[in-house]
Order: sequence, then C-alpha cells, then structure tokens
Amino acid sequence: MERISHYEIVRRLGQGGMGEVFEATDLDLGRRVALKFVVDRLAHQPNDLKRFEREARVAGSLHHPHIATLFSFDRSTERPFIVMELLAGRTLREVVMLGPMPVAEALGIARDVAGALAYAHRQRVVHRDIKPENLMFDAEGTIKVTDFGLAKIAEVSRITTTGATLGTASYMSPESVRAAQNFETEEVFGDGAPADVFALGVTLYEMLTGSLPFRGSNALATLYAIANDPPRPLRDLRPEIAGEVDALVDRLLLKDPSRRPTAAEVAIELATLTGVAPSPAWSVASERARLPDSLATSG
Repeated sequence: MERISHYEIVRRLGQGGMGEVFEATDLDLGRRVALKFVVDRLAHQPNDLKRFEREARVAGSLHHPHIATLFSFDRSTERPFIVMELLAGRTLREVVMLGPMPVAEALGIARDVAGALAYAHRQRVVHRDIKPENLMFDAEGTIKVTDFGLAKIAEVSRITTTGATLGTASYMSPESVRAAQNFETEEVFGDGAPADVFALGVTLYEMLTGSLPFRGSNALATLYAIANDPPRPLRDLRPEIAGEVDALVDRLLLKDPSRRPTAAEVAIELATLTGVAPSPAWSVASERARLPDSLATSG
C-alpha cells in the first residue's frame, strides 16, 4: 500500500471539488481517516494555498455533532492534503437523486444542518458553499456538514478560468449573483451567513420536491432566475406540505438577505416542526437565549 507521511492509503473514494479523496489509516493513532488532496491549480498558486490553509485552520476549530471534523492540514509533501473524519455514508446528493424525500426526513436533515450552521455562525465562520454534495451521512446516518470555507476557495479558483457550472450556480444567493456580475470574485459565493441560509433553503426545497426552486437552461439563466424570479411554489409540487413548512422555505429564499431568518432561528423553527430534540451540543433553549427577546418568545 502507498504511504504518505504517517498515513497508509487504503483506497480511493472519489473526486471532490478540492481534488482526490482517499480513505487512509493514521498509523500513529490507528484510526481510519479521509485524505483530501488539494487540486493542482491550488497547490501551485501560493496565495490561494495560503488562504486554503487559513480556512483549514478555522474549520479545524469547529466541534459539533453535525460538522465533519477536520484533523489537520499537511503541506510537507508535494501534494498538500487535509485530514478529515472518515464518513462512511452517502452524500445527500446521492439521496436526493432518488427523488423527493419524506417530509419528516427532509425537515430533520435541514434542522441538523441549520443547527451546525448556527453554531459555526456564532463562531463567525460561514460555509459559503452549502449544497447536497457537501452534506454527508456517517455510518449511523447522522448528517454532517463538510468542507467549511474550503470548497469555496477551490471553486472560485476554477470559476475564475472556466465559469460557473450549473450545479454551483443553483445554490448561489441573489447577493452572490450580484457580486459575481460585478466581477467581485472573492464574493462569488457570498461571505455572509445569510448566503448559507439561502443555500440551505434551496437544499431543503430540493429534498422536498426533487427539483430546484430556480431553474434555467444553463448557468447564466439559472443565475438570472435566482436574482429576479420568485421560486416555483413549493406546494405546486408537494400539495400535502404543511403551510408552516411552505412559509419557512419561502422565507429562506427571500431575495433580501436582511429579511431571511438566521440559521439559529431556522433551527429553532425546524426543531418545533419536527418535535425532535436537537443534539446535546445545540439546544433550542441555548439558541433562544442568544436571540433578541422579540424573537426568542415568538412561536
């Protein structure tokens, strides 16, 4: 087996936005991990690589049951790589491709992702690229948010030369679209927490319906729809959806980022709708304590 540093490669898992992903054994600690090798275009651009390393350090400081743990960043080899928690389950993309999900299941996943985002936003960390490809299940079926801040850097590097793909464009917020139109490359994915909330709204809509709220024949048409058109009404596709769920998704997809709920507010509302207690690291009570009185007592 190939050995890199103190990691023994077990098998190739696939190709992600940042590069190749391998399952490996940490020979020092005797645990299975995922190694994500940085794509060549980043590895050979010193400024981008430094930014990637800074983002990795920030991501590594996050500890939450619904955030994939980042253990370390290794740049001692010719191909820099990050070492992450190995997730044995599927991506949410693989699940969504099977068609609309049961409402309770979709709401539960969105609740857990919102809780993870609320925690990260409280640390002043935004993800910038929430979409089904970056949400994965572990062996027990727990949803985990992966690649905080990291996927954006890889995507921006690629978009600079190749243009946005339809898959990338579909989850961009209206404010991110406006920034892209103004050639503000650093802001292409939106550097604010509201952009994460918008992307969560798109993902929840997709889980519930099997389709996207804003559609176009190509990436530019999709971006135009995100910036200018209302989403297709959720209950046109799933008439049995409760009015409270329909209203919540509408608020997540508002064009004005200042009018969207925060991730903490979304997590509270989804916890109420699902009637399921959040994970020990996040609770309705703790999040309510951080909200203004007018919001903490609502609902």
